[in-house]
Amino acid sequence: MRYLPACLVALISAAEAQVALNADLYTTYTDNVFLTASQRGDLMQSAYIDFDYQLDADLSLYYSGNANVFSKNADLFNHLHSFGASYARPLGAVGLFFSDVSLSLRLDRPLYDYRDFAAGRAFASFEPYLHPELITRLDYTFSYQNFLNAADYSYREQHLDAQLTHYLPTRTTLQLNGELGLKSYMRETAQPSRNPRLWGTRL
Repeated sequence: MRYLPACLVALISAAEAQVALNADLYTTYTDNVFLTASQRGDLMQSAYIDFDYQLDADLSLYYSGNANVFSKNADLFNHLHSFGASYARPLGAVGLFFSDVSLSLRLDRPLYDYRDFAAGRAFASFEPYLHPELITRLDYTFSYQNFLNAADYSYREQHLDAQLTHYLPTRTTLQLNGELGLKSYMRETAQPSRNPRLWGTRL
């Protein structure tokens, strides 16, 4: 599939440092919009907007949204909106704490409304300062995605990530990563085996 990106990008920054607004507009052509043997091409116009407001040194609010319009296949139109808040707090010699919470909503045309969803996400990260040559990070993410017209596919997901990086005098870097994940589908059923919980680990 070939993509021919076109041309318009607008960047807007507010005068005061605590407010930032970015807007982007793209035009893209694809010769196989459905990724099938039919080889149906279409012209897609996409608009993106990001708004950030820094309340103080630690807390900021943000909004991001996008919409996609198709010239020949109007039923593919969709738009996504996200609202959130992020908090970063230096803990002196102890480390750094960061957290983020967000709510999202996606809506499609009736033909594809099985893609519509409302979602929530919470993220927390802690970077303890153990040693100048040793960097550690712990991350936890919880997300919930509710498909508005396809409830059987709604799920919640949790991830726990850990990373340890050690810098040696020989300019060699040793890094250890670990991840634990759990995904549970929200549909209710009398047969537990049909309501799976998916575990995953990575080292």
